[in-house]
Amino acid sequence: MSFIEYVSQKAMPVWQKCLETDFVQGIGKGTLEKERFKHYIIQDSIYLRNFARVLAMGIVKSSEISKIKAFYSLLTFVNADEGDTRLNYLKEFGITEKEADKYPEHPSNKAYTDFMMECADKGNIMEILFSVLPCMFSYYWIFTELVKEYPECRKGYYAPLVNDYTDISYTQICKEWYDFADKLCYNISDKQKDRLCEIYLKSSYYELDFWKMEEGQ
Repeated sequence: MSFIEYVSQKAMPVWQKCLETDFVQGIGKGTLEKERFKHYIIQDSIYLRNFARVLAMGIVKSSEISKIKAFYSLLTFVNADEGDTRLNYLKEFGITEKEADKYPEHPSNKAYTDFMMECADKGNIMEILFSVLPCMFSYYWIFTELVKEYPECRKGYYAPLVNDYTDISYTQICKEWYDFADKLCYNISDKQKDRLCEIYLKSSYYELDFWKMEEGQ
């Protein structure tokens, strides 16, 4: 078992709780109130702004061109592929991306992004990577499971979001980053593994808090 597979299995119970939240289940059933979704989209815009900053620090701290290109590829993917659907939803709500950035950041969101920024500021590229991967991988897992449970969620109002995280391009980028993480972690010490596992699990719990913020928790 690879190390990234190991930490993902450790995080799986947390991701399962994410899947079980009323918010995610509401997306699957198509019953989620649009006002709650509007708040999520706004907070996600704020989150992605900071997510991009963390990836940029990965570029800054990378000493090899291959690693610089890897972080840059994910930054490009986030700005292009993930951005379109989010911007379309914001437009429907009559909000520009610039306006969304001015909304108050929810405490759960701020705690999460502060943690990632701390990893980016004080950590090495492996620590940066393991702070952001749970977002990517958990979304893939959560929405894949959601489609299994509610196949009809590929249609309707929330379909663009669901399809973003289950289509072939997202599957491919997750695989590329899975492989990149494996290469970075080859032959690292047990102490380093413990630290990366701690970061990965902490980010996963922050993901759970992010989903729960829409339930007033």
